Amino acid sequence: MRQGMWQGVGLTVGVVIAWGAPVWAAKEQAKDAPSAIATTLDPVVIKAIETLMQKDPTILLRVFYLAAEGYRAQNQPERALAIYEAALASFPKQEDLLSRLVRLYQQAGKHDQVIETAKQLAALRPENSSYYQMIAGAHFAKGDTEAGLAAWEELVKANPRDAMVHLQFAQALQGQGKPEEALKHFEEAATLKADDAGVLQQLGQAYMANRKWDDAKALYTKLMESTKEPL
Repeated sequence: MRQGMWQGVGLTVGVVIAWGAPVWAAKEQAKDAPSAIATTLDPVVIKAIETLMQKDPTILLRVFYLAAEGYRAQNQPERALAIYEAALASFPKQEDLLSRLVRLYQQAGKHDQVIETAKQLAALRPENSSYYQMIAGAHFAKGDTEAGLAAWEELVKANPRDAMVHLQFAQALQGQGKPEEALKHFEEAATLKADDAGVLQQLGQAYMANRKWDDAKALYTKLMESTKEPL
């Protein structure tokens, strides 16, 4: 009896993935996914799934993942998106779910949704620079340079002692035609990573971009002397 019951659970989950997922995929119906699934289950299976979820609440999340990734594999990103969005209602602070969702938004060019979702991720993990990069990149893609740079600045505030954060912000500023502001962060990165030749070379280039010839010459002279092999 028990073996038959678990086989029923497996078959039912398979049915949910194969047949219930298209119901979830329609955005206007995504919020009704639980009731749509429930109509396919008999009471014994419902009880079995309830027992499983009491032991591991993430089982439902994994079913969402299976369905969404199935649609991604079939090159149907809109259906995958709708399933992930439906899952988010039950798991609003699940970092892995938000990460999957934001990547799909990026691929679909949904810049506003990228910004909103990446902000949720940054709130969960402020030390993760990639989330701020997503926010900034989406703003840049929309043509909003100032908002993009503001996102980078938030990352710097959250990680003031991270040389690579300063370096990446400097590169972003330079790419947006702000060499003077970029120089400050190249200098900060070089202060934090004074023994990194790559960082120092970028600082030298920033000095030249700002026509600070003497500073550039002094830095490159120091670099050359430090790389000389002893006789």
